[in-house]
Amino acid sequence: MKKVLVIGANSFVGSKVVESLTSQQRPVVALVKENSKLERLKKFSGYNLSVYNNFCDPALIRKLKDLKINCIINCAWRGNKEEHKNANWQILDNMKLTMSSIELANYINCERFINIGSFEEYGALSENLNEKSQTHPVSAYGKSKLAAGIAVLASGQFGNMSVAHIRLSTPYGKDDTKGSFINTLLDCLALDKEYEKEIKEHKKDYINISDVSIAINKLIESNEKGIFNLGSGHIYREKEVFDIIKSLFSLPRKFIFESKELNTLVNNKKNNMTAKIEDKLDWCTQKTFQKSIDELIDKKKLLLSNDIDNFKYNIRKICNFSAV
Repeated sequence: MKKVLVIGANSFVGSKVVESLTSQQRPVVALVKENSKLERLKKFSGYNLSVYNNFCDPALIRKLKDLKINCIINCAWRGNKEEHKNANWQILDNMKLTMSSIELANYINCERFINIGSFEEYGALSENLNEKSQTHPVSAYGKSKLAAGIAVLASGQFGNMSVAHIRLSTPYGKDDTKGSFINTLLDCLALDKEYEKEIKEHKKDYINISDVSIAINKLIESNEKGIFNLGSGHIYREKEVFDIIKSLFSLPRKFIFESKELNTLVNNKKNNMTAKIEDKLDWCTQKTFQKSIDELIDKKKLLLSNDIDNFKYNIRKICNFSAV
């Protein structure tokens, strides 16, 4: 069983990968930058937490060598939020971070390196995309991810590491990044507020974070190299996602899975973008978009109910205290 180092372990994807690996009793080191927020990682245990300020730190290298780390999953990235995707520091900062991650892998004689890229490397999505499709990234984020992937794959080609670069679609799920489209929309509907941001026309593939973790687990143990698309195989416009989530909020539960209109919208034809990873790893998505969103809605409603109960309790305490 490989011993795994997850770089950027406090990120949405990184934390869920660490959680999944620890649930299998796999030895895991969660590597985070100094002064990083650790809220996601505090929700579970079973991993070795390490903090870095410099990947070349001799103490860090010595520790990782002693732990005999033989697989790195690189989830570290600056600027995943939409408002940062065209920032002027995207390419320079993240290429430095990627190259430092590769250097660290070489320092500790790592055998396996899995890098997290993005579907944004392709630019506009279409149903007939595959790993050999031409890349036309539009955002600085997409261009940075493409450049990072090229660097990582080259390091494997001319070194001793087995390297895989995952082009990941848009992940969602519990503990998703604050401000993400799905998370913000769920919050608005749960609180009966208007969604004030512009609904964009571009298409996206959305994948449940638990399915991402399962695929990465399989990729760790395999020695498959190269580029892998990782998504659900279903593309939606933001307006379609908006309509799906709004319908799931408003329909009575007994009608959610009986609505022909909703089922037609959700269950659009699956494309072959993820055929390679499905074939090579014997992997497929376990959760449909409809079922996943329905579960998230239940959690939002439960959290909202608990917040209201706590609010009422605190008000009663204040009133009782004032009466005394």
